[in-house]
Amino acid sequence: MGKLVSGLVIAAFGSAATVTGTWLVGGYDSPDGKNADERPSAQITEVKHVRDGKVVLSGTIRNVSQSASLWSFVKDSNGNYFPNYKVCTIEAAAGTWACPELRLAARGAEPDDSTTVYVALVNGVGGQKIAKYQMDKASNPKAALDGLPEGSTTLAEQRGIR
Repeated sequence: MGKLVSGLVIAAFGSAATVTGTWLVGGYDSPDGKNADERPSAQITEVKHVRDGKVVLSGTIRNVSQSASLWSFVKDSNGNYFPNYKVCTIEAAAGTWACPELRLAARGAEPDDSTTVYVALVNGVGGQKIAKYQMDKASNPKAALDGLPEGSTTLAEQRGIR
């Protein structure tokens, strides 16, 4: 079994901090010897406030196929995770991605400095957890995930969006 491999590179981009190289590939180092330049990576390059406490996220992405499943999530100050209701789009040839409107806090609440937005690749198991969350949320408005779904690989995160 290989050793656990992960990394984090933080850079400033405009008025927002951006994670440019958070990666965790399969949980262990790659037997094919891929280096960090070949692993999936992304940046959040724009956070656009649209309405009612919602934002639209977009950015750049590398080493991800057009068919990958990319999702955005919000982590609140209580450590609860809330996935977006729609998958993000990836334009692999252009090296860009965009996520639909994402609510930063519950209706009537305000996000705080600890509110964190994540953009993550999600596999089939993770997709099933998101679908279950969506069904639970329909009958229980306080439903939340206790972390990113199993099988997720965080590509970018940004804290303190208001």
